[in-house]
Amino acid sequence: MRTASDTEAIVAARTSHLYAAQGAGALVAALLAAYMSASRNKGLMVTLGQIAFILPLIALGYVPNLNVSFVLLILIGWGTVTQLVAMNTLIQLVVPNGLRGRVFSVYLWALQGVAPFGSLLIGWLAQNWGVPVAALLGGFVSLVTICGLHLISPGVHRAQA
Repeated sequence: MRTASDTEAIVAARTSHLYAAQGAGALVAALLAAYMSASRNKGLMVTLGQIAFILPLIALGYVPNLNVSFVLLILIGWGTVTQLVAMNTLIQLVVPNGLRGRVFSVYLWALQGVAPFGSLLIGWLAQNWGVPVAALLGGFVSLVTICGLHLISPGVHRAQA
């Protein structure tokens, strides 16, 4: 999306708008999560969040249009927050009291402890192979991983809280 005539200010403004689009999707997800807090089917929300994150991420690797990228990033922001809120809620409500601390420590380690390594890898891929390849690879790895987890535990999308 960058052209030879783009200045640093133009690139910075475009990048900030892309982050804002992702943030707008995340804000909508947070408001919907608060509004639908009484909904019992959190497993379905996890699955919908995963779909809303992975498919737009893969599509982002193919889209050269900035306006379409904004829409895809709104969906990615919505999917990210939706699945995180639903997973946190499920852990808090389904895991027995005596195991909740241990389960949360493993969950947070997997979520935040591994993320810096993934960020380094995706950053290296984006710098050396380009952002579209990094988005595609990240999306396909996420898709394979989530499909594998759903095959191992097919009742995830039916989990009730």
